Amino acid sequence: MYLQSSYFIDTNQFNSIKSNLKSDNIMPSLLTAGANKFRRAREWATPTLSVSAFLERGVLTPEEFVKAGDELVYKCPTWHWESGDPNKRKKYLPKDKQVRN
Repeated sequence: MYLQSSYFIDTNQFNSIKSNLKSDNIMPSLLTAGANKFRRAREWATPTLSVSAFLERGVLTPEEFVKAGDELVYKCPTWHWESGDPNKRKKYLPKDKQVRN
């Protein structure tokens, strides 16, 4: 028996809880939630580029992103732009050319 939060649970219950916490269902969702919070914080803290840094750092300005996306849509007919969820739109991109999150 183990003492857990002021009540007793038997060994089988404890092992069941422990295995559920380590299961493939919980850990990826926790990792995804943590990664999403990190991305939002990084996006908030990092200013939108106004000068190209593609050759130095491999990152695009919004204008370069739209131009590259237009080229991709032109050359690959299976690709297309979307307006996306209005709540998730990026202010620095055109409304009809959004990143799908």
